[in-house]
Amino acid sequence: GGYFGNESLENEPERKETVIVQSAQAQLLVFKAQDFEFVKQRYRKEMANKLNIAAKYFTTAQQKETEIKTKLFHSLKEKVLPLGEILIHEGLCSNFFYFLYEGKCELQKRLKHEGGSESSSPRVAKGVVQKQANICLLENGAFLGEEVLFQEDPVYQYSVRVTSARAIFFKFDKEDFQRVFGNPVVSLIEEKHNQKTGKNHEIFENIP
Repeated sequence: GGYFGNESLENEPERKETVIVQSAQAQLLVFKAQDFEFVKQRYRKEMANKLNIAAKYFTTAQQKETEIKTKLFHSLKEKVLPLGEILIHEGLCSNFFYFLYEGKCELQKRLKHEGGSESSSPRVAKGVVQKQANICLLENGAFLGEEVLFQEDPVYQYSVRVTSARAIFFKFDKEDFQRVFGNPVVSLIEEKHNQKTGKNHEIFENIP
């Protein structure tokens, strides 16, 4: 029941995503925009709802909500993952970060402890044991991997796993986001990131 390519309904010939068939076969119905008005209305309604929900997490005193909605509309790239899939791998270098629009995720962190046998990983020294700790659950409105916005060496500090039946994410490129949204929005996200990091460190201290 899913559809894609719907940006063409708004007279935007440039595609915002690539679609890859992952099953043995797939049956598709192809429609012309001018012959499919009700899909156009559905798309507009869904997009308006997404922008209304997301904009409040990006809006600052320096930029009005309508301006943020316009920027989001031209920047949004969606990523949908099912239960159990990993969105972000800790330690991976990337220029992308995410906004959780719908669903739930678990934030995970590798914690190092002295003792134990030699690890099979070349990055972990002998006598150090790595423990995968579940830090917290994240719901709609959370930023994920946003630390890459503020680092010269953009490396994910946590892993993120989907814990709901599915999760919908908005994906942003670091450089494009900084150019389009500017310092006020970046600073807002950095403030939220610092608050989250502070809470996470409190959790680390209580993990045996």
